Amino acid sequence: MDICRHDAALGALADSRDLQDQVDHAVGHAAQKDVVAYCALAQGVRDTLVKIRKLRSDLTNDISGIENRVFRMDISHFVRELRNNVLHGRVLVPQWSVSFLHESQTRTGSMRYSKEELMETGDWNTHSLRFIRSSSDEHLRLTAVVQEHFVLLNDLRSKLEGLFARNTSPAEQDYWNIEDSHKRGLRRQWAKILVGQVGKGKDPYDHLHQFFEPEVLREILRHPRNSKEQVDFIIALKSGEIDWDDELREVMYRAFGVAHDSER
Repeated sequence: MDICRHDAALGALADSRDLQDQVDHAVGHAAQKDVVAYCALAQGVRDTLVKIRKLRSDLTNDISGIENRVFRMDISHFVRELRNNVLHGRVLVPQWSVSFLHESQTRTGSMRYSKEELMETGDWNTHSLRFIRSSSDEHLRLTAVVQEHFVLLNDLRSKLEGLFARNTSPAEQDYWNIEDSHKRGLRRQWAKILVGQVGKGKDPYDHLHQFFEPEVLREILRHPRNSKEQVDFIIALKSGEIDWDDELREVMYRAFGVAHDSER
C-alpha cells in the first residue's frame, strides 16, 4: 500500500545531495496525505458497518461483536484519532530516518512519529495514549502501525464474510437462485461447445484435456471407451454446474459414439 512505499522511496533518495528538500516534497508530504487517506478508509469501514446493521437487523449483535473486537483495540483508536490530529494540524509531517546496511550495502528508510511529540501535540483518548506508550522504541513507524492495523481489518472482513455466508436473507436467496439458474443455463452450452469443437467424424477424446484436469481425465479414461457408463461419469462430473435434461444427454451420447437407446 501507499504508506509502505514511502519507506522505500526514502531509502532510494538517500544518496541525493538535496535529500532534505526531496524528502519533504516527494515523501514527507505524500506520507502525510496517505496517512489521512488510510485512516479515513479505516473509519469508512466502521461507517459502512452502521449501514449494514440497519439492513441486517437480525444480525446486529453478531456484527457488533465482530466490529468491537477490532475497533475497541488501542491501535484502532489511535488510527482514528491520528486522522483528526493530522487534519487539524496538531500532528504534521512525520519525521524520517535512513539506515545503511553494511551486509547488503543498501539503504533503508522509515517515516515515523516521535512518541514524545505525539503525546505533547496531539489530542488523544486513553486508548490511543496507551498504544503510543506501548511502543518499545521512542518512535512509531508508520509502516509498522499500518501493517498491524491492516491485519485486523482483514480479519474483520473474513469474519463478516463467514457470518453473511451462513445467514443469507430471503431476498438474497431469491437473488442467488435467479443468478445460479442463469449461470447453469449458460453452462449447458458446455456440452454443445464440446460437440462443436469435436465436429462430425472427429474423436472427442482428443479434446477432453481442454475441459478436465489431468487427474480427472485419467479417471474418465478408466471407464470403457465410448460407453454409456463413461459418458454418464462425465455428466456426473458436471452435474453441479449444468442442468442435464434428456436432450442434452443425447447430445453427449452421440458425440462419444454411444449406442442409441433402441440399440442399448
